[in-house]
Amino acid sequence: MNCLSNEEKYHHFPFEKMFDEAGTVEKFYKITSGENMLKADLKEAEYIMPGIKALIHQSLKDEVNLIFEGIHLVPNFLKELSANSNTRIVMLTKSNEQKIAQGLERNRGNNDWIADNINDKETLTKVANSLAEYGEYFRKEAGKNKLIHINTEENFSEKIEHAMNMLLS
Repeated sequence: MNCLSNEEKYHHFPFEKMFDEAGTVEKFYKITSGENMLKADLKEAEYIMPGIKALIHQSLKDEVNLIFEGIHLVPNFLKELSANSNTRIVMLTKSNEQKIAQGLERNRGNNDWIADNINDKETLTKVANSLAEYGEYFRKEAGKNKLIHINTEENFSEKIEHAMNMLLS
């Protein structure tokens, strides 16, 4: 069941429009810049953030623990939530293009929706560059908004354990 017409959907979710128009994961990354992807995701984040905030506020009221993950959890939207003593926010990022590309290569065949659908090295490099742009954006915005940021490029398991400890403290 669609709640929005295609016109409304594509207006509020421009990333989805770009993706649908490309037709395949590989073509999408060949023709779409990291900057345009980020702009589209930020527009989507602005649209869905009232619902996310309402869910978080209700969960705090009901004393229910939640873990959210995703590109739409933009630091400047989350800043006000970090003031609540029952809220923990940790931003996890990667921003080294070479390390991201190596990780994508290692993930081939492991149900990675990007790595398993990119067939040439040039496009994989472009993907890594786009993901690095995202990582750098989130690193900077986390700093501006005084949110905890952890770069997970090195010692991934240790960094995840550290993040979990921060969330549980």
